[in-house]
Amino acid sequence: MALASHTQPFAFCLVSLTLLCSGCGPDDDTGQPADGLVRGFGLSPQGFPLDWAETEAFYLEVGAMERGGVMWNGAWRDDIEGASDAGEVPVMAGGLPSLGETYSFVPILVFGWRSGDEPLLSVPGDATNDWSNEQAKELFSAMLVEHAGATQAPWVFIGNENSAYYEQDPQDYARWVAFYEDVYDRIKAESPTTRVGTIFNFEHLSGQGELAGWSTPRWEALEAHDLSKIDALGLTVYPFLHHASPADVSADYLDPLFERIGDLPIAVTETGWPAEDLGELQIPWEQSPEAQVDYLDTLGGLLEGRDVPLVNWLFLHAMADPGDSSTDWQVFGSVSIRDGAGDERPVHEAWTAFEP
Repeated sequence: MALASHTQPFAFCLVSLTLLCSGCGPDDDTGQPADGLVRGFGLSPQGFPLDWAETEAFYLEVGAMERGGVMWNGAWRDDIEGASDAGEVPVMAGGLPSLGETYSFVPILVFGWRSGDEPLLSVPGDATNDWSNEQAKELFSAMLVEHAGATQAPWVFIGNENSAYYEQDPQDYARWVAFYEDVYDRIKAESPTTRVGTIFNFEHLSGQGELAGWSTPRWEALEAHDLSKIDALGLTVYPFLHHASPADVSADYLDPLFERIGDLPIAVTETGWPAEDLGELQIPWEQSPEAQVDYLDTLGGLLEGRDVPLVNWLFLHAMADPGDSSTDWQVFGSVSIRDGAGDERPVHEAWTAFEP
């Protein structure tokens, strides 16, 4: 994926592609009120991804928020390359529902099946690396169904930012959709209360990501789905990939999507705006704490009147430089409501009370 600056293009993969880490009544199983907007974050304790020592403090802080959520976004297997554990529940995904009960947050699970442009579908018994691999499909499906049945997880998303794969391989994408719709039925049979969905990046899907080099809409990727088998449509929403300032984001920015999905609920699995200039990429959009506040106000207007049960700001704490000043870090590292020192940014208070 190419992200164009004012003077030169540079390549990046959205942080959201992989964030890998090794009933009735007034309350749900997390101790949180059963109704109301979940305001969540990707797993982002202070110091991550280099230091995970503050993870418990992260859980405690999110659990203390009203309807706070924690999103795990990772591959469907922990052994990414060898797939020796294909069919087993990834360790963090397996533990998050019980951690949600312990720390009173809402667990949100995203099971990915791509690393960049590479599918993760080869398994020891069949090296075919696409959705014609029947063994991989059965292992993946059985794991999802068993985990949902055992935990009654409130949120399960399968696949992340999928229009990128439609662009890459439309024929195999059709096989992916067939897999999703089959496993949707199987999960709902075991855990009817689990909300099951899949995720698209809005800017890529709609062709409104010109600052990232995305100008061709990929609505066919969405339209390939039977929307009756999506409980809430997952979206990553980053308008700074199209508009240089929150003030430039028009009130009808999301309307091309709404026109296609009707009243289907929206789950914003990632969003936010950068607060700092972290490198030398000559990034063409505004980066400031004030822009974050302005964007949150804009986001409220974009979502007003919609059924939106879940919104995640990308990070609670700022992402630490992994050591190579990577493009991912420079673009997304400051999309957080706390800075690198752990101090609250101005958007923190507004976010914890956010209601679209």
